[in-house]
Amino acid sequence: MEFDEFCRAHTEVWDRYLSKVYSTIANGKAKLAEGVLLFPNMVLYTETDDHYLAEFFGASPKYKRMIPRRHKELSTLRYLYQFADMEGNPLFAMNARNWLLKSLLLSRDIDINRVKERFGFNPYEDYPTRLRMTKEGGCLLSFGPEFQSCYLDNCLLVNTYEQIYRIKPILNLTVVSKAFATSDFIEDMKSKHVWPVQNTQELVGASYCPNRSASARILAGQFADLFLVPSLEERNIGKFLHKNPDFVRQALDCVDFLYEQRLEWQEGNLDSDQKYIQPDLLLKRADGYWDICDLKRPMLDKTKVTKGQQSRRRFIDYIQEGVAQLANYEHYFGFQANSAYARKRYGVLVAIPRLILVVGNYENVDISEVREAARMLKPNYAIIDYDTLNASFLFHASSR
Repeated sequence: MEFDEFCRAHTEVWDRYLSKVYSTIANGKAKLAEGVLLFPNMVLYTETDDHYLAEFFGASPKYKRMIPRRHKELSTLRYLYQFADMEGNPLFAMNARNWLLKSLLLSRDIDINRVKERFGFNPYEDYPTRLRMTKEGGCLLSFGPEFQSCYLDNCLLVNTYEQIYRIKPILNLTVVSKAFATSDFIEDMKSKHVWPVQNTQELVGASYCPNRSASARILAGQFADLFLVPSLEERNIGKFLHKNPDFVRQALDCVDFLYEQRLEWQEGNLDSDQKYIQPDLLLKRADGYWDICDLKRPMLDKTKVTKGQQSRRRFIDYIQEGVAQLANYEHYFGFQANSAYARKRYGVLVAIPRLILVVGNYENVDISEVREAARMLKPNYAIIDYDTLNASFLFHASSR
């Protein structure tokens, strides 16, 4: 099976199933006693050396055809383990066809309080059925030479490396061998799609939420899962935020936002090759003015986002590039013709904007060192790591 063929077959089968579930509920032909169903709005297709993967992301009360995104990863173990390509002591050694893991928490010995501290919720509350491997090791799953296909639905992997924790809350994940036949793949998928169902436990690919706090935890978990995908490009993170606007509004405390809109230079451009600027997010504040936000990678492979001793603390070059990009956006709005164009074209009104760079994560952001490095920045600049952004969303969502 070719990668394009895998993506096409997966999209068609799942879109047919989830559309049927949503339309039946939306038309009142099936009802929930309480709560709501949340549907994915993005699917990440990943090609590794030996396998094809498809994972759902997002949480929306309405279902529309999912936005497909593509990604490449060296190994499936790295994708699942989130740290490195390590197989030692798996909970499941998969070496056949049509494995199904559903509604499980898989982990090694973990300090649940530290997991809760980092991610803002207790996974034991949402995943009461848990399988634990006491031996140390790498990925909790492995794939043998006879492996053909497996499917994970509503599962959580808690990965550990030394004293670092990463979670992978899986709404729905498909892993198949590249040698797997397309017809068999379609047969496997259709066999999982039961409808109508007696209860929400039988559903696949959608999340049942009894209340608002559960909905917030699901969306926060989805975001953590996405930004912890190794080597993921920031444009895929941006697309997730675009498709899940409530996350942006609450995490960044704005009333509305624009995603990747082009603002053409009218004056003041010294670089003839640059015809426009394109911030990742333009954020509308409650007072009607707009702030500017740019997204960079979490840099999971970096131990620090700063360098130098205390007296000369500064950001690494990757972050300095992000700051320079924000400065260019601020420069754009320093010219009256550019500001007038942005206001007329998009209704964007900018005056001393807050300039936000989202970069790094809990593991490589030392708050005290970031403050020291930020001494060279103007007061309207802010550096926010992805874990803090996620925590901000949970805080604002729970206080509504």
